[in-house]
Amino acid sequence: MLGYSAEELSQLSFSDLTHSDDVWVENQLIQQVLAEQRNTYTLEKRYICKDGQIIWINLIVSIRWQANGQMQMAIAMAENITDRKQVEISLQQQAQREQMLNRVVQAIRQSLDLQTIFSTAVSEVGNLLKETTRVDIKQYLPERRIWLTIADYTRDLNVPSAVGLKIPDDNNPLAERLKKLEVVQIDNAADLDDEVNRPIAQQFPGAWLLVPLKVEQQLWGCLGLKTLPSTWQPFQIELALAVADQLAIAIQQANLYRQLQTELSDRKHAEAALRSSETRFRQIFSDAPIGMALMTLTGGITQVNQTLCHMLNYTERELIALAFHHLVHPGDLEQYLLLTRQLFNREISQYKWEKRLLKQNGETVWVRLIMTLLQEPNGGVIYQLGMFENITERHAIEQMKDNFISIVSHELRTPLTSIRGSLGLLATGQVGVLTSEGQEILNIAISESKRLVRLVSDILDLERIKSGHISLIKELCQIPDLIARCIDSVRSIANAADVKIEVSVVSVIVWADRDRIIQAVTNLLDNAIKFSMPHSQVWLTVALLTEAKEVVSRTSSTGAPVILLK
Repeated sequence: MLGYSAEELSQLSFSDLTHSDDVWVENQLIQQVLAEQRNTYTLEKRYICKDGQIIWINLIVSIRWQANGQMQMAIAMAENITDRKQVEISLQQQAQREQMLNRVVQAIRQSLDLQTIFSTAVSEVGNLLKETTRVDIKQYLPERRIWLTIADYTRDLNVPSAVGLKIPDDNNPLAERLKKLEVVQIDNAADLDDEVNRPIAQQFPGAWLLVPLKVEQQLWGCLGLKTLPSTWQPFQIELALAVADQLAIAIQQANLYRQLQTELSDRKHAEAALRSSETRFRQIFSDAPIGMALMTLTGGITQVNQTLCHMLNYTERELIALAFHHLVHPGDLEQYLLLTRQLFNREISQYKWEKRLLKQNGETVWVRLIMTLLQEPNGGVIYQLGMFENITERHAIEQMKDNFISIVSHELRTPLTSIRGSLGLLATGQVGVLTSEGQEILNIAISESKRLVRLVSDILDLERIKSGHISLIKELCQIPDLIARCIDSVRSIANAADVKIEVSVVSVIVWADRDRIIQAVTNLLDNAIKFSMPHSQVWLTVALLTEAKEVVSRTSSTGAPVILLK
């Protein structure tokens, strides 16, 4: 059993064979047996074999006493219980590990403060694994390219703490292994030869065990164990992995808690902002210089401001008692219902419309209406919001302008045409020959009458453009011909202003309205000449671009700015 021969055993005492940790216990038991004169005693102890192996023995000792009370002999029976004892020790260690893990779990449940949890974890591991000299936790900070020690435990209180120690991430082979979520086992740190870990190994010698802390499939840091140089045992690695799993859960819970706190804080800020926004909206709604109304989806008025009340000569209570379509002029009601239906069907996001509303006394008020929908965050519609600008006076002015244009169109063009024809007849000499001075005055009158006709035509064109009634008669046009017509139209003006016109054109054919192009370019040239200094030049350039024709009218550096049309 012990590997000794009988002769070798005869030369040894039981103390020589007994494990040093069990000698004192056995001596104490023997003293007690002798004092009580017990006939038997049983002891589980460790013997050291000849090859140095330690075995567990269940020792049963029978004692024979002499009549005088002296021990005559002792007969011992030894049973090898090494296998059973190893199982018991393993079970005991497993129970201790589970108790330690339970304490760590309890710390996680009782606190969401990571520093408290980390301190509990490293001290529990250090107390359980007596052979460890240091247990620490490092956090990986990729944005700073370092591993920062945030918690540690040392058995020797005289050894300084490593909290705050920064280990570089760059050119660190151990860090690269941890990033691959690999458990790093170093039996002797003195064997490390890289520039990053060699100085750390000198400060913290021995065996290293580094277990990655993985949170949501991302590397968060590592749990580190250090002991005297040795090979890490499977139960030590299993314990470190189990603690690492619990720490990862704690980190994830703390992150979720912080996220929840942030969301609650954001929600409180959002609610405060919403209350502030609602207050501002109510104030803006109430004090707005334009009429405003909140309406239900069916057109019922729920809230109006005083501006709208004054605009329609209703009290707030009277307006709230009405449906909005009762305020719409019958001539505009069909269009209002159509736009409202398009708005509700989300065919349009809002609509702007100039229409008529009816005052309480039946008078008509012209308003510019902007109607939109107020929606909940989930997209549900709450109210219609209408904003009403009183444009009655502007509409009256526009009506006066329309009347003026009508007068210009019908009352001025006819006599202007007659005057121009009469002046033309005088210029032919058919009604008599004028003196040179009279001919000069006549030419001026003809020129000014033509200019007046053009002004009247421009006014009418602007009105047509605004109303959308202008029509373009497009045809194939030669650019050189169009530009020549434009130059002829302003040549007399340029000569009078002592301004020279320089032309550069490309010979291309375009699809355009001949008269409108000539009118537009002539107006540009007229403006360029008007704002140019005497003895200066105006350049008219037509260039062919990849996507458009470009007409440029510009003056010399002493004249007006460049005018560019595409």
